[in-house]
Amino acid sequence: VLRYPLSRGRLKKAEAERQHLNRLREQGIRASAELREAELFWNFTAASSKYEFKPYDGKVTLFKAFNASREFKMLGKYLGWSPFLAECELCIVPGDHATLMQEPAISIAGSMIKYKLAVES
Repeated sequence: VLRYPLSRGRLKKAEAERQHLNRLREQGIRASAELREAELFWNFTAASSKYEFKPYDGKVTLFKAFNASREFKMLGKYLGWSPFLAECELCIVPGDHATLMQEPAISIAGSMIKYKLAVES
């Protein structure tokens, strides 16, 4: 099972964020984007812990942020996917997880995808 390892401190912070978000919702107050992002992360982590990953025999290209956070670095070079993949090519994109979908990282990733599709076709 692929799990995202979180420190006790991060789990405690996530629970505090969730409680704060629930209080805001009860009061009819819109939460900040940062707090909504924290909730998304929490829900993703909870869902991924219940999902049973199965091996994939095909080739995979994994895009990874150059400035990965500690939680992602703990997963290893292939972000925890290597036990499930027969072949994995790693493409490093500048930035971090939060900036992967912003310029210049998104243009660089788009160019990499375009190139990979042309070469693989």
